[in-house]
Amino acid sequence: MRNELLDISKDTPLYKQLSEILYRKIETGEWEYNQKIPTEPELCELYKISRQTVRLAIEDLKNKGYVCKKQGLGTFVTHPKVEEKIFSFRFYDNEENASKQVKEILKFEIIEADGHVGEKLMLKKGSRVFLIHRLFYNDGIPTTVTDSYIPSELCPGLTEKQVREQGLYHTLEGFGLKLDKATRLFEAVVIDGENRRLLGTAKNTAGFHIQRVTCSKTIPVEFADSYMRGDMMQFSITLNQP
Repeated sequence: MRNELLDISKDTPLYKQLSEILYRKIETGEWEYNQKIPTEPELCELYKISRQTVRLAIEDLKNKGYVCKKQGLGTFVTHPKVEEKIFSFRFYDNEENASKQVKEILKFEIIEADGHVGEKLMLKKGSRVFLIHRLFYNDGIPTTVTDSYIPSELCPGLTEKQVREQGLYHTLEGFGLKLDKATRLFEAVVIDGENRRLLGTAKNTAGFHIQRVTCSKTIPVEFADSYMRGDMMQFSITLNQP
């Protein structure tokens, strides 16, 4: 490990200097995601400082979301949270940032809409919908699992290949469906069951359950039912005074 020196002549407190040094190890990739960092005694020895200084530095990193403590195991590097803008139309389905986000299609089929899906999409009983079950990755880490339901009559001939190669929204636009309105409902949940397995979360990990209805003019085109990792995602909103 590279051992940068702390400068006692600086006005910056020693714990802040140490926090910045340790953060650089994370930022540069010297310490990777989910890697255990040195223990407090080891850091004390490396930097010739007190246990309290080390604790303050670790707490500073923890408060900023760069590390987390696992009971009985130690302190580990976390992944920087993915920021989603609530007022962004595409939200987590970001087809403009493919270098960081990867989508895996787990299931693509046509089914009969159940009552809940039919209500959200304003469909008659017995209507058929495409079900597109996808897993979203950011920087190789699974962050979101979503089921998208789309009335089959709106886009006959829709294929898994089109969605995989062109993205869902770009493909729908090719069917003349210009998506221009969306409503979302957020709910705090604990990730469990199959969603927990897909997202690779620990037991009792907090997350978000998000339901979204996307429309073309006044026609509901997509109902998306999604679960997002709370330890990987954060939301931002910009408000303007009228």
